[in-house]
Amino acid sequence: MDGLGERDFKEDMGLRVNTNTLSMAGQRVLGNSRQEKERALTRMSSGERIYEASQDPSGLAISEKMKSQIRSMGQAERNSQDAISMFQVGEGALSTIHDLSSRLRELALQSATDTVGDGERLMVEREFQSLKQEIGRISASTDFNGRKLLDGNGQFYEMQVGINNNQHEKINYNMAHILRKADIFGAASTSVATKDGAQQAINVVANMIDEISKSRSEIGSITNRMQSAIQSVMISRENLSAANSKIRDADYAQETAASVRAGLLTDSGTASLAAINASPSMVLRLVS
Repeated sequence: MDGLGERDFKEDMGLRVNTNTLSMAGQRVLGNSRQEKERALTRMSSGERIYEASQDPSGLAISEKMKSQIRSMGQAERNSQDAISMFQVGEGALSTIHDLSSRLRELALQSATDTVGDGERLMVEREFQSLKQEIGRISASTDFNGRKLLDGNGQFYEMQVGINNNQHEKINYNMAHILRKADIFGAASTSVATKDGAQQAINVVANMIDEISKSRSEIGSITNRMQSAIQSVMISRENLSAANSKIRDADYAQETAASVRAGLLTDSGTASLAAINASPSMVLRLVS
């Protein structure tokens, strides 16, 4: 047994030229070090820890799903912003109608007193009817992307404010809540050409102003709701982006350390490989 062990030791210490196993091992280790350095440099240059699927297959799948959700949340936020813009268009038109209605009431009061003659009432009547026509024109022409907002008919709006297709991700609103009466709140037939007509117009226009105030209040309420939906989506988007960053983005402190370590191993491996490759040259001494 002792003789066999001595022969095995001598065979292990032999000098071979055709197959340099130490060089092969050194090349393998050196290649691994170079790959590690290349990975670290690529991560630092791209800013991503996972820049190809082989780096982290499961992490890539999770990250890509998160990226899709983040982009969808951005679109949901834009949907809500567009809805707010639509309501602001309607509220702006109602604000103008509000001002015109106040003038209508003023004219009705002016014509309702006996201190005004029939000739003056006719002039007041001309302005009164002109303002009514303008209110009707504004109501009929106010639209958003081709959809009428204040024509009195009302349209059902379904606004996608979330990223999933369910009732909790949508806000529904019926525009019939705004300007419910197509005849301008019953003021279409009013006239201030006579004292009695002007006295009746006072109450009609007062009711009209109340209805417009309610409509503006409706718009303010739904606008605030849309603002809340935007805040909710923005918070979710922020948190999901932070979670995705932990999976996908490169940690520069860690990658810098890995790059320096791999660089040192590459340099030392290169020097060691040079020494290993020089070892077969000892055979020349034996031959000579």
